[in-house]
Amino acid sequence: MYDGIINVYKEKGFTSHDVVAKMRGILGQRKIGHTGTLDPAAEGVLPVCAGKGTKLCDMLTDHDKTYRAVLLLGTETDTEDTTGTVLETKETSGLTEKEVQDAVLSFIGDYAQIPPMYSALKVDGKKLYELAREGKNVERKARPVKIFDIKIEKMELPEVTMTVSCSKGTYIRTLCHDIGAKLSVGGCMKELLRTKVGRFELSESLTLDELQKLKEEDRIISVLSDGLGSGIKASVLSAMTATMAMNYTAMNESILQTALSIIHTLPKDMVRKISYSTFCIFDIDCFGNTRIVEYESPAVYLFRRGQAVEIRKKKIPIEREDLENTYLWISEFKLEKEDRLICFSDGVSQSGMGSSNMPFGWDEGVGIYIAETLSQHPGISAKELARKIVLRAERNDNYRLLDDTSCCVIYRRTPRNLLICTGPPYDEKKDRYLAEKVRDFKGKKVLCGGTTATIISRELQFPLQVSMDITDKELPPLSYMEGIDLITEGILTLSKVERLLTQGVPEKSQGPANDLVNLIQNSDKITFIVGTRINVAHQDPNLPVELEIRRNVVKKIKYLLETKFLKDVEITYL
Repeated sequence: MYDGIINVYKEKGFTSHDVVAKMRGILGQRKIGHTGTLDPAAEGVLPVCAGKGTKLCDMLTDHDKTYRAVLLLGTETDTEDTTGTVLETKETSGLTEKEVQDAVLSFIGDYAQIPPMYSALKVDGKKLYELAREGKNVERKARPVKIFDIKIEKMELPEVTMTVSCSKGTYIRTLCHDIGAKLSVGGCMKELLRTKVGRFELSESLTLDELQKLKEEDRIISVLSDGLGSGIKASVLSAMTATMAMNYTAMNESILQTALSIIHTLPKDMVRKISYSTFCIFDIDCFGNTRIVEYESPAVYLFRRGQAVEIRKKKIPIEREDLENTYLWISEFKLEKEDRLICFSDGVSQSGMGSSNMPFGWDEGVGIYIAETLSQHPGISAKELARKIVLRAERNDNYRLLDDTSCCVIYRRTPRNLLICTGPPYDEKKDRYLAEKVRDFKGKKVLCGGTTATIISRELQFPLQVSMDITDKELPPLSYMEGIDLITEGILTLSKVERLLTQGVPEKSQGPANDLVNLIQNSDKITFIVGTRINVAHQDPNLPVELEIRRNVVKKIKYLLETKFLKDVEITYL
């Protein structure tokens, strides 16, 4: 799952909600939100928060914004832009450029703005645009906004192109309407481009197509950033650092230029004389070609065949007047199969500092701990290794972490395949074909359903043994067969798997469904073979045959695995 903020370039014709919906499809996750509506006819910067980054949505909505707008004088519409119905037109030939300039610039400063009827603001629980479409015009209270600056870029009357920097809640089309009213000729907005939201700029934004292509590149971009200090400021700065790194790298900016751009953007910590956020960026293509840049973060570890390997790094001094003696470390190499890359925040390396057994922290002991863990668990997953490192750091601090503590592990390995068969084939003549598919599959194998297990046992001549041990009162016990990793009951087990994937697996819980969830989570590609013979016992007579329960449950599981867990899932019906 992606956690952070993505600087999206919203194109004309899309609503802000359209962008969120498309981003859910691109990222394969549901938890996504935008930071401020842009009208369908407008385009430009729309920061989109994903995963844990959604906690920052409200905060980013409060940021100041910059727009490039085209004002059309002499035309007044019901929507205050050219997409609406024209209410009145007036001659503008009598206007001088000086009169227009004075009127435009007079709006700089505090400004009581009446929001337009065609807006998403609510009155008595109903959105204004809904009332407007019903032909109603209700009284709206003026709201205080602030115009920080207006620069007139071009004036070819009746059109004026201007750049406006303003506070949150400012409607640029209403500003255009009000400028026209001040000149007594009317006005509306012809074009709108949002160029900046807080620190998110147009030059760093990515279109939906660019984001889709980035995902299809089969490329890993991972950023670990740590805002100095604690609380909201540290959280915002670390999120912004990660976002800038992701966007620059996604645009194929050199990793050095990416890091320098971030450093020159971030404010300075006056005490430590460094930027207010440290970071480490990984950029790894599908061939294993790896580029890493580190700034004031604990050193990255590369483990190969269970041993730490020295990474050759190039030291780049930072040329910024207000930063003293700070450097970037750049490295490039080929990540080999079974290699692991590990980076972490200083909450890990400084854990235990001041204690009798590690007075200077855990910095030198982390590598030893990782090596010992890999020796004991050579096949440990990236997730579990990162979890163990953070838990050990917590233990070093007497189970009360003293700093933000994060760990990122990248493990290059052969994809783990899982086959799940459920239900008998529609045609009994296909029973042998199903059995051969199971026998020849390279990876873990699961059979869900007594009928399915009986078919495989019969066709492959492997005895089927039923356990009498009940580990989950909701489900029948497991069965066993040579060459099969897990055999469970069918519909009830799959339904519980779907529930566990949705809600999470409770600690210390066990049973067939938990066993299957563990297999799924430790696999990369999951293949379902779903038999389409109707099992009358599981078919609701009130539903049409095509909504047979087994297939529906598998479809729900597929959706969850793809959107929530980013798994590669394939379903074959037989």
